[in-house]
Amino acid sequence: MIRIFSSPASHLRQFRRNITNQAAVDTDEPNSLSILWHYQILDPSSDIVNHWNHIFLISCLISLFIDPLYFYLPYVVNGEACMSSDNNVSVLITYCRTIFDVFYLLHILMKFRMAFVAPGSRVFGRGELVMDPRQIRMRYLKSDFIIDLTAALPLPQILIWYIIPATKSGGTGQSNNTLALIVLIQYIPRLFVIFPLNQRIIKTTGFIAKTAWAGAAYNLLLYLLASHILGASWYLASIGRQHSCWTERCTEEFERIPPCHLKFLDCSSIETGSLERQYWLNMTRVLKVVTQKMMILISSLGCLLKLLLAKLLHHFSLRSIFTAFGGA
Repeated sequence: MIRIFSSPASHLRQFRRNITNQAAVDTDEPNSLSILWHYQILDPSSDIVNHWNHIFLISCLISLFIDPLYFYLPYVVNGEACMSSDNNVSVLITYCRTIFDVFYLLHILMKFRMAFVAPGSRVFGRGELVMDPRQIRMRYLKSDFIIDLTAALPLPQILIWYIIPATKSGGTGQSNNTLALIVLIQYIPRLFVIFPLNQRIIKTTGFIAKTAWAGAAYNLLLYLLASHILGASWYLASIGRQHSCWTERCTEEFERIPPCHLKFLDCSSIETGSLERQYWLNMTRVLKVVTQKMMILISSLGCLLKLLLAKLLHHFSLRSIFTAFGGA
């Protein structure tokens, strides 16, 4: 029978003595529960740890899906030559990400109470579990604590709600680049958390999914995650390119009448009801020139995609003909 909790014998005797004294003097129950929690050490091969690893793996994958959603916050307002950010979606994404950040904190707390196999005892079978709380804490602080703590930090929330509003003058494009950099940097420790967790589940149970369909769904989920990250990064890059084109054209029109100010590219200038911006919007060529450049870029990309598609179809048609006639 697999042990779920492991404790030194002296601690167990002390706990039984406290239970006996509780029955004799009829003390409060929370005192015994606090003693129980204080001396509990989790066995890494127990059922409860295995269940938690599966739950935490699912939460990690969901959190990786949530992070690229921050890239979809900025958007272009049609006909106004400005960019804005969806605050309602930002609140929803922040709420969901904060919930899954709690799972990272719970995982850190569990690893402070999880026994480990002594390195010198692995030669003989399963090895000896080290159940001393002080040794467990010191080993965890020296090994994976920094990575786990970095993965659990709410960096995008702090950036969206505190840093970007405080540095609004830096421009929308600079804010988007900073947000993308922070999210992608935090992806590194989160991936370092998932990969060892995946290997630990396979080492304990022998498989990551119980059925072939579940394994196929898991691999498909990883593929969709990579596609989701690539698509969100592509969208943010296109938004950044749009803003850089507007900024370049607006700088060229700064000496003209009416002049173009960079603050006009932020949709918050529309809310102020500035007549100067409305006059500039009626006279500017920013929208026309940038639209022409974007259409040229899209047409060139379309020609490139058509060429690549023709090459792939030609390659696969030759292979299919060879397989049908020559390969047989």
